[in-house]
Amino acid sequence: METLRNLISYELARYFYHHLMEELSKPEPLQIQIGYDGKTSREANRDILSRLSTEFPKIEQTEGPPFNLIREWAKRNRFFFHYDEYNFDRYNRLYIERLLALRNNTLETNSRFKEATLNNFRQFDYNRTGFSISFLIRVENNMRELMREIIFTIPNIDYNEAWQIIFEQSKDYQENVNEIFEKRLQDARDESDRLLHNILPVSIAAELKKTIE
Repeated sequence: METLRNLISYELARYFYHHLMEELSKPEPLQIQIGYDGKTSREANRDILSRLSTEFPKIEQTEGPPFNLIREWAKRNRFFFHYDEYNFDRYNRLYIERLLALRNNTLETNSRFKEATLNNFRQFDYNRTGFSISFLIRVENNMRELMREIIFTIPNIDYNEAWQIIFEQSKDYQENVNEIFEKRLQDARDESDRLLHNILPVSIAAELKKTIE
């Protein structure tokens, strides 16, 4: 008998699979963009697709879902770009780890999901693009709600338990994102203190810091 985690992760994988197929049919200029790991978007998405097919047998034989998960997510987030004009290979790298952590819930899969999250934020200048912590939390809230809507269409499961599984993983993800931003804020404060002490005498810099705090 399949476990609840198997059921909900497979259904979410079905949605993700059909999104990946759309990703790979996008215009050539999007396919040849180089990611932070040196791979093109096409190469990254093919690797993710291959892994998804291995981890979730016969996923390629599943019926197309009623909507595209990532297209709907992008729409709810009100991104400034259109789904068809952007490649989500960066987020796809993270989402495959999310599915495996959701299904297996082991120390290894949860660690890989966390590392993928940290990697995603390390390689992207969210300050330069104007993304705030509140925006990123809202984006995750929208994904969690979409996942809830999807799993609630699965017949004959314990919906309260399924929702708790989704919610707990989402909460951990948001805590990881918050941790990253707190570290960046502390790093910025440390750099500010260093520059302040380089410019002003120690006594004046210390007094000014007290005033600011």
